[in-house]
Amino acid sequence: MFGLFAMSAAATACPTFNQTGASHTLTGQQLYSPQSYSVVAGGQNPLQNCGFSNSGYVTTAPDFSFYLSGMDQYYLVADVVSQCDAVLLINTANASWLFDDDSNGNLDPRIEIRGAANLNGRVDVWVGTYDGSYCNATLNMETWLAQAPAPQPQPQPQPQANCPSYAYTGQEVSLTGQQLYTPQRYNVNAGGPTPLATCPSGGLGYAYAVPHYSFYLSGMEGYQRLEIEVESQCDTTLLVNTPTTQWYFDDDSRGNLQPLLNLASSDALNGRLDVWVGTYDGATCLGVLELETWEPVNVAPPFMALPEGYFRLTTMFREGFSECLEGNQAASGPAFMDRCQNVTGQLWRAVPADGGYYRLTTAFREGFNECLEGNQINGAAMSGAAFMDSCQDVSGQYWRAIPAGDGYFRLTTMFRENAGECLEGNQVNGATLNGAAFMDMCQDVSGQYWRAIPAELVQQVDIDATAEVIQGQLETAGMTNLPINFEFDSATLTPQARALVARLAQAIFDAGLAGRPFEVQGHTDASGAASYNLDLSNRRAQAVIEELVNVHGINRALLTPVGYGETRLINPSSPNAAENRRVEILLR
Repeated sequence: MFGLFAMSAAATACPTFNQTGASHTLTGQQLYSPQSYSVVAGGQNPLQNCGFSNSGYVTTAPDFSFYLSGMDQYYLVADVVSQCDAVLLINTANASWLFDDDSNGNLDPRIEIRGAANLNGRVDVWVGTYDGSYCNATLNMETWLAQAPAPQPQPQPQPQANCPSYAYTGQEVSLTGQQLYTPQRYNVNAGGPTPLATCPSGGLGYAYAVPHYSFYLSGMEGYQRLEIEVESQCDTTLLVNTPTTQWYFDDDSRGNLQPLLNLASSDALNGRLDVWVGTYDGATCLGVLELETWEPVNVAPPFMALPEGYFRLTTMFREGFSECLEGNQAASGPAFMDRCQNVTGQLWRAVPADGGYYRLTTAFREGFNECLEGNQINGAAMSGAAFMDSCQDVSGQYWRAIPAGDGYFRLTTMFRENAGECLEGNQVNGATLNGAAFMDMCQDVSGQYWRAIPAELVQQVDIDATAEVIQGQLETAGMTNLPINFEFDSATLTPQARALVARLAQAIFDAGLAGRPFEVQGHTDASGAASYNLDLSNRRAQAVIEELVNVHGINRALLTPVGYGETRLINPSSPNAAENRRVEILLR
């Protein structure tokens, strides 16, 4: 990430320009031949404790203090080559802070600095690391001839009681549509003193008169849209004035009280585009402004065909753990990553729709006409999780597979693709959404790289066989020792446990066993008194029977509850482990 930002009052041992590093006096002409400097990357000071919104660790004093002159016809490129995840922090001659993490590739940083006011004078440089480790590194400094007069950077906006106006310019940044095809991020101090409702620009909330940034754009006619959004810890707003002096405003379209604008891209966006980041209530906070172009013109959005028939879905992140996506019952919650098993909830089928889209359903739920729906980030339903719902003509149920190489693909919906959101398969029982698959910003993360594994829907039992043979087939199919785990000291079914009971009921009907008697066995762990555990295991078995009878229509007369307490631990080496708190079913 690269950006300019204001720094709050320095905390103890934070990076400061009140100290100097190894000093070098150079001219723009001298730097036209690249100069390299050895340095130990790292530091003891976390930037996030020092008023920065960026992550990384640096020393207090700069590693280098460069005294530069004759920079008017040049711009400066500073980059780092290292064997670790290095970061680069710079304080310019104009007292502006610049930061970057990975723009040089291979987890190394790169910063481009334009403007004579930023370069003529003392420029301090810190070479840190993302995780606080240390390693040997090389700082490279080189000037390049500017293709046009270098834009002069402006100080950060100061409170003014005037309305936003294109008569002012903000921090100047030159970008092309091609550069913006990789998202560009810039730090801002969101807020301002002027109520926008009283201004010609229109909008809500408060902003400064001076824009935070004035972007000089070129090559925008090659892209179909420009996306501008803000991420912060307060309720921010976004105000934009385009090269045609047209105003655009947004408040909460990104979700979570954050703004997002999508501008149709064309040569009308070539020129100066001013951006103000305000706040709805007049407060101030640090934020990150992001700009990105999407969909090059005359290049059809790529998509790939999903397999015919049934298949399992797994991610690059979780396939090594043998975890697959499971489509849960509509009434019980989100689709989630679970251990790959021979269960119909993990057998997906793609039903073609127009435009390269598909509906996704499972062998378990297609008979109930339920499809997977990709929800909005931070939306009201499921907090962004993907969930099974009645199949409807809604854009959140139209999925498209975007190739990601090596047989992997991203999954997005017609509803959320323009917002740049993809489906992410989380870790089972992970911190985020407890294993659910959820919509998140499309990123280069292995949890968003999906793979389809062809599978078959097979009859799981031979209903004409003996009870012993059928029981063996049920066990092979993973339908008897169900991980219907309970909370500690509880016989109440959790939403995930209810989903497993629903899977069991569907399997009983599918296998033609609805008329056969079953013994429902409850078990506990070894904590607590044996007599208490025996009673608790009986209540757990009865809880499963009530769910099978009242929700799924199984004949109560065919179900017998039996409690075994702690006498049949599935994990005797860890008698208090959660997996011992379970229910099993036995064909009688």
